[in-house]
Amino acid sequence: MSLHKTNLITSERMKIYLKLICIAAAATAFCACKNSNTAGQESKTQEQAVSNEMEGYAAPLELKYVDVEDKTYEVEGHTYPLYLTDKFYPIGWSKDGKFAYITEPADEAVGAYFFEFSIIDLNSSETVFSWKPEENPETGSLQQTWDENHTMFEEVLRQHGIVQQEKFALEALELEGSDKDPEIWMDTTMAFNSFICSSCVQKVRVIKGFDQDSKLLFEKTYGEYDLVLDENLAGTLRSPYENIQATMILYVSRGYEGPPHVYHFVLAGTR
Repeated sequence: MSLHKTNLITSERMKIYLKLICIAAAATAFCACKNSNTAGQESKTQEQAVSNEMEGYAAPLELKYVDVEDKTYEVEGHTYPLYLTDKFYPIGWSKDGKFAYITEPADEAVGAYFFEFSIIDLNSSETVFSWKPEENPETGSLQQTWDENHTMFEEVLRQHGIVQQEKFALEALELEGSDKDPEIWMDTTMAFNSFICSSCVQKVRVIKGFDQDSKLLFEKTYGEYDLVLDENLAGTLRSPYENIQATMILYVSRGYEGPPHVYHFVLAGTR
C-alpha cells in the first residue's frame, strides 16, 4: 500500500474519532445540564412544599381537656357551673420541637374577655413567644381577635416554622384496664390551708420514668393564697415530626369567694 493511501486512511479515521469525541462531549454536557435543572427543580419543589405547609393559617379549633359540664351548684334557687375552664386552642408544631397554641383564660368575676397567644419550645419547656392584648375588652371572641391580628400571628408562626395541624387528640397516660404504671406520673403534696380551713396543694412534681431513669418534667411550690385545690394529668399531645410530646398538667384554683373554681393548664415537653 502506498504511503499516500495510508495517510488518507489515517486522516479519515482521525476525523471519525474527533467526531465521536465531540458527540460524547455534547451528550455529557446535555446530561449535566439536565441533572442540574432536575436538582434545581427538586430543590424548588421542596422549598415550595415547606412554604405551602405554612400558608393559610386559620383560626384554630378548641380542644376540650376536661369534662365539667354536669357539675353545678345552686345559690338562692339558681344553678351555676361549679367549674370554669381556660379554653385551649392548639395550632401546630415546628419540626424542631416548638408548639403553638392559644388560651382563652376563664373570666371568673372580672367581666372581660381574655386571650393569650403562645409558642413553647418543648425541648426546654420554655415559652419563646407570648402575646396578649394590651387591654381586655368586655366582650370578644377568638375569631375576632385572630382576624384583627392575623398578619402578626402569621409572621410569628412563620418565623418559628410552625405548621398548622387540623386535628388534635389527647393521648391518655394511663391505659384503662392496664396493670402497667404510667410512664409519666404526678407526685402531689397536700397541706392544711388556714385561709380556707381546708387542704390545698402545696407542691407538685411531674416525673417521667422511675428510679435512676426518672426525669423531672415539671415542679412547682404554691403559696398560701394560690388556693390550688387539685392537680392531675390530662394527657399528652404528640408531634407528627419527631419523638417529642407536650404533657398537659391541670390544676384547679379555688374561686376567690368560693365557686366557681377554675381549671388551668400548663404544658411540659418530653421525649
